[in-house]
Amino acid sequence: MQTTRDWSFVADKHVGENWFLVGECSGFADPILSAGVTMAHIGARQAAYTIMELDRGEWDAAWLRNQFESRQKQRIETHIRFGDYWYTANQQLKDLKEFTSQLARDSGLDLSPKKAWDWLASGGFINEDLNIGAGGFSLDAIRDSGDFLAKVAFESPLETNNVVTLNIQGAEQREFAIYANGRVTKAPCYYRGGRVLPLSREVELLIAVLQNESKVVKVFDALNALAQAANLSSEAAGTMTRSVHVTLEAMIHDGWVKARLDPREPVLKLVGRGSGFHWNRDNRPS
Repeated sequence: MQTTRDWSFVADKHVGENWFLVGECSGFADPILSAGVTMAHIGARQAAYTIMELDRGEWDAAWLRNQFESRQKQRIETHIRFGDYWYTANQQLKDLKEFTSQLARDSGLDLSPKKAWDWLASGGFINEDLNIGAGGFSLDAIRDSGDFLAKVAFESPLETNNVVTLNIQGAEQREFAIYANGRVTKAPCYYRGGRVLPLSREVELLIAVLQNESKVVKVFDALNALAQAANLSSEAAGTMTRSVHVTLEAMIHDGWVKARLDPREPVLKLVGRGSGFHWNRDNRPS
């Protein structure tokens, strides 16, 4: 028997010969985030799909088990990390001040909101399920939580930079599992330094545009080229941009894209959670 002094924990091993861990026996993040039932259902579904694939014998058994285990660990650790961020950045929890201070010390965190955000971002915002955010919250939702947590507006790197460069040097291509419709299939991704970049439609379009253009690309030019590459109307391009901007921002945070400011060029303006960026026909923000 083993015990844990804190409520947050992750099991060392989540799968073995003829057994799987799902739900809170595999790990527990935090009661405030209320993600336990969701993670239990996701883990159970992926375990069931993995078992069915093991019975079919079409994929390597070790690969299937490794994919399940890495996904489980990543999911729980992300929730724990977001829980640590939420507590340490949350100035509303005055009654838990000593707890948050100790948590910050244990995590090597500065209690300032800016430092807490930087620490959260260092854990990455893109996972193998292509959920962009942390702890089950989207990147926009986390940023907008700043008003409640610490009365600080967290800026998007796309609001302070306007020139981007693709940065996939040193990354290797791997295959990761997709769990859908009762099957486990393989999809490509980039992997580097513990960070993963699944090649979803938005990611593939962004990479294609940044590779086909000059080495340094203006953000406005990249978005316009993206719309043209997808053969979208101006209205549909605006809708697409609302999802692509979050992907591009996460790629900047995770190091897949480098961004800097050219003072001669305009910058985008983020207008509200989930509403994305808008620009007019003159390639300027509207």
